Amino acid sequence: TGVVVGVIFLHQPFTLSGVQNRAGVLFFSLALTGFTALSVFDGLMLDRALVTREARAGHYHPVAYLVGRLALDALLLRVVPATLFTLVLYPLAGLKTDAANVATLALVLGTFGATVGALAATLLMNLVLLLWVLLGGFLVNPTSIPPGIGWLRYCSPMPYAFEALVSNEVAGQTFSLSVPGIPSVDNIQGYALMTAIGLDASRAQSDVALLVVFFMGFNALAMAAFSWAAA
Repeated sequence: TGVVVGVIFLHQPFTLSGVQNRAGVLFFSLALTGFTALSVFDGLMLDRALVTREARAGHYHPVAYLVGRLALDALLLRVVPATLFTLVLYPLAGLKTDAANVATLALVLGTFGATVGALAATLLMNLVLLLWVLLGGFLVNPTSIPPGIGWLRYCSPMPYAFEALVSNEVAGQTFSLSVPGIPSVDNIQGYALMTAIGLDASRAQSDVALLVVFFMGFNALAMAAFSWAAA
């Protein structure tokens, strides 16, 4: 998948279309990670009857099973694939190749995937993931969402993950605007382009912190829901 996506977004230039494509590949990477994380639901459904029977027999607490299940899922099916995907994608798409930038993408993708997996354990994920995609910050400019429903963005980890990834890639770089028929404009700061699409590079660190909070909160919710279902 990393090769296919990398070839589609091959060697992005430092132009306005390059910024758009950088945001696109990062958003697609988040969406891909989110939808593949729904696989945790199938495994939980297969184990549910067995875990319920054994938990009621007093062999172990349902939370003990879920902690082990989600920990292994996060490591083996979210973090490791996200890291491999990142290592392939970055050089092909022409993204920043500094170790810190590559590690940030892998960390955010892995954490976002684990967060989706934890919420999938509550059986709610199928209902909300598409809404998260709509409010993620790429399909619609955050500043143009009507105030009455704008608060919905803050209930999703996707906008925070997307803003952190775009900041990781675009902030600190300069781009050029070249449109046929008008004079080209050079040395446009990435910060300015982020502001134009409703993102704020200064929130990158807090975005990552909030993503971790979502991860911990959804895991706690999953444990509560699973304990109730197995009771």
